[in-house]
Amino acid sequence: MTKNDRIFYLILGAIGIIVILIFTIINISTNVPKLQAQGNVEKLAKVMLSNSNQNKRIAAAYALGELRDPSSKEALVSVFSDENADLRLAAGEALGQYKDI
Repeated sequence: MTKNDRIFYLILGAIGIIVILIFTIINISTNVPKLQAQGNVEKLAKVMLSNSNQNKRIAAAYALGELRDPSSKEALVSVFSDENADLRLAAGEALGQYKDI
């Protein structure tokens, strides 16, 4: 394998990673913001608590914080025991959006 072949495969791999990241971002951005715009606290809480995609769970936590609906506090607090540290952080930041905490 020549040096040019290695460079070609490196670039090809990088392009593949970029395409995967773009599709992941599109997938995340098509679900959670729609629920947030609808003010659908119940469905956002369900995504945050049980979705298999960790990025959607985190996005849902932030969306709940933006909505500041009192009914979402219990769900946000419940993820403090989740194994995903980023989700716990998102829930903490979301709860920080509430003025009465």
